[in-house]
Amino acid sequence: MRSLMLLPVLVLLLAACTPAPATSTPLPDAAATVPPAATEGLLIVTRAPLTPDEPGALAVPGAGTLVASETEDPNADILFTQIQLVRTRGGDAPERSEIVLNGDGSFTFNGQAGRITPERVQAIQTAINTVNFFGMQATLLNPAATVEEYTYSLTITRAGITRAIASNDGFMPNEYVALLALVLEAGLRPG
Repeated sequence: MRSLMLLPVLVLLLAACTPAPATSTPLPDAAATVPPAATEGLLIVTRAPLTPDEPGALAVPGAGTLVASETEDPNADILFTQIQLVRTRGGDAPERSEIVLNGDGSFTFNGQAGRITPERVQAIQTAINTVNFFGMQATLLNPAATVEEYTYSLTITRAGITRAIASNDGFMPNEYVALLALVLEAGLRPG
């Protein structure tokens, strides 16, 4: 009796182990899977790494790499109206520094007022143009940043246009670090 009950179980097990007939599933057409256009200012990367850029496509730069704008800044000769730099760090000893620098050289650094020379204002303007702040493309944030790392938020207003860029230590190209250093130094050493 037992062997009769085992027979249907054995048949079911063998049927489950038999391979199914092979079917061919067509691969999706790459053009049909392109997502709709993203919101302005939002870049969604949906391609495999090391895929060559199509002509005219927006390049996604590597971390700490600056990509030059394809167009010249039409306002490069206009002096900035205001720059705000906020540097923060968390952890056991949190820090926050803020400088607001105006185009006339007046500034406040952590609530203390001061003034820098016109030559230093011009040096900062030159650094803004060197990195092409209003047209640059770069990946400046560490996706795995810790609270111990400094985070910088740089906001510049010029000719009625405001742009803000956030960045982390270790993810900034030298030209951008030089701009941050000039702005921060204005508050630390205003003389």
